[in-house]
Amino acid sequence: VWLAEHRNEGPVGNKRIASDTQVPASYLSKILHDLASAGFLTSRRGVGGGFQLIAHPKELTMLDVVNAVDPLKRINFCAHLQAGAADKMCPMHQRLNQAISSVERLLADSTIEDVMQEHLATAKAEGRLHDAFDSSHGEFGRAPAANAVEHSPTAPPTAHNTSPHHPDASPLATF
Repeated sequence: VWLAEHRNEGPVGNKRIASDTQVPASYLSKILHDLASAGFLTSRRGVGGGFQLIAHPKELTMLDVVNAVDPLKRINFCAHLQAGAADKMCPMHQRLNQAISSVERLLADSTIEDVMQEHLATAKAEGRLHDAFDSSHGEFGRAPAANAVEHSPTAPPTAHNTSPHHPDASPLATF
């Protein structure tokens, strides 16, 4: 989501992304390289280098991102049944497989644009974000400094800016 919101800025270094999203740089590096290998990002080394989203957020689904980084594992074997019943699963594995299928459908039906819009609406409602969305272009543009989530350097840490479990700290938040 972060890369989608900043896609018009050109390549962005992983140190800035890590700082803004509060994702450890070493973990973020792996995620970014996986996403680049999947063709969703470009990466450029050196001065002026970094990562940039090339897939359009309206066309890129959450499932695409998850599958590029750590694909969901479907259950295709049930050790509880005897040999010869490979096409069947016990009730527990059937339910687990149904749950995974539900998650896949939800992620497939959610685009990065959808998540970006929800993220923006929440931030605006909480007063953490100025009007950075350019509705005339239907996308986040090169926004002024006021577009950033406001964190005062002198303010005490909050759950928002320190928790590794905050949505902004997830690998998907970096997208």
